[in-house]
Amino acid sequence: MDDQPATKHDLRDLEGRVDGKLAALEARLVEAIHDSETRVLKAIYGYTETISTRIDGSSKKAGELDERIAILERRLLEVEKRLNLPPAA
Repeated sequence: MDDQPATKHDLRDLEGRVDGKLAALEARLVEAIHDSETRVLKAIYGYTETISTRIDGSSKKAGELDERIAILERRLLEVEKRLNLPPAA
């Protein structure tokens, strides 16, 4: 660089380069933010799928237990009837 004062043309060129670099930086930042959001959402969706599967399995197991308890209660009532015992309160 020489020690010549900058001309208006030099300043416009500099302004154009700075604007271009700022626009490129903004585009990269927007893309990085979008990619981060996408990764976070994918992680959340994966987690909710896992939890949903566990809840479904727990609900099925609870239903099976209810059914087994009902069967045991019926069988106990039949035994009580055969022995002519009053049902327990």
